[in-house]
Amino acid sequence: MNTSTMTDAQQATTEVRVEMPQPYYSQEDVHQILEVAIAHQAEQAGQMELTREQLLEIADDLGINATELEVAERTWLLQRGEQRERQAFDRFRRQRFQQRLVRYLIVNGGLAAIAYLSTGSVLGVPLIMLFWGMFLALDAWNTFFQRGDRYEIAFQRWRRRKRLQRSLSGLVDRFLSR
Repeated sequence: MNTSTMTDAQQATTEVRVEMPQPYYSQEDVHQILEVAIAHQAEQAGQMELTREQLLEIADDLGINATELEVAERTWLLQRGEQRERQAFDRFRRQRFQQRLVRYLIVNGGLAAIAYLSTGSVLGVPLIMLFWGMFLALDAWNTFFQRGDRYEIAFQRWRRRKRLQRSLSGLVDRFLSR
């Protein structure tokens, strides 16, 4: 059947169905709906970012006072900072694994070359490669697949080490600048 000869009722049944608005929404649903609406409004205005004043106006329209907004903003900044720290930690772990992999390849390649040049065979090298490779595989697992408590413990340890380095660096800088 041609769409030009379809009745309105037939066309309505072939269109994508959208659920009617619900009487109640979860916090997550409200957040997502408002996020879409704000993004749409900013896009129509040709403005991809909002000013602090606009944020305060939106909060006021939603019945959120300035104090609650400041607390929420501080919480968001802390969460964003932690997310960036976690991303830096993940980069650190990947770089460390890459360094270990390169070291493994260079050393084992060198051992194979030495063994081949001296004996004409590389018989002993596969055992070394296998033994070291098991530890490298475990390191790869810990780098790319570790989550949960072990990941959190490693992250906290790395974070403490970084903070200690920063404070010691600041202390040395103050000491040397005097």
